[in-house]
Amino acid sequence: MSSLQAFAVDLRSRHFATEPLIVANVWDVASARAVADAGHPVLATSSAAVERIARAVKMAVSADMEAGYGLPSRELVDRLLEAGAAGCNLEDSDCHGPGASPRPNDKLTTSRLSPKTPGRRGWRSSSMPG
Repeated sequence: MSSLQAFAVDLRSRHFATEPLIVANVWDVASARAVADAGHPVLATSSAAVERIARAVKMAVSADMEAGYGLPSRELVDRLLEAGAAGCNLEDSDCHGPGASPRPNDKLTTSRLSPKTPGRRGWRSSSMPG
């Protein structure tokens, strides 16, 4: 099992533990190392920082992927793995689209994401669009 697979298994198991999962959100390598040194078991970060953070720490890193940046599910997952993310969170609303209303709660949201809108924010790591 690779380190990334082990981190993903650990992150998933923590979601089903009896204690609440508290995930510190970090923005740069210095804060990631400080939080890791303080004993937090997993980290979260922005999509723009995920690759830098994942390379800097030896633990599960989860990325905030907004609403998926319009990527098909498989491509989103492939890019997350390439960046070293063990997990992610996706918003279930579209605050950028017409009407800014919640997405319908049916099947997998990521399978319904629209194509990337030109000029829309995206993450900036080498494996990510934007």
